[in-house]
Amino acid sequence: SVCDSTTRSVCDSTTRSVCDSTTRSVCDSTTRSVCDSATRSVCDSTTRSVCDSTTRSVCDSTTRSVCDSATRSVCD
Repeated sequence: SVCDSTTRSVCDSTTRSVCDSTTRSVCDSTTRSVCDSATRSVCDSTTRSVCDSTTRSVCDSTTRSVCDSATRSVCD
């Protein structure tokens, strides 16, 4: 697989974005957090749920509304 020249992490063959070494899911170029395969939004490291691009808080999988960090209930 193609590697990132700096980090040597495995890259996604199409986008060349750096991948998570375990899941091979594409990572955010800055944070190296795993991204959602469809949206490329950064995912929560534990749940892999998509995060809000600004706050990095976990989003509801359907609405993408940001969730409360403690309860995971969707916030307004």
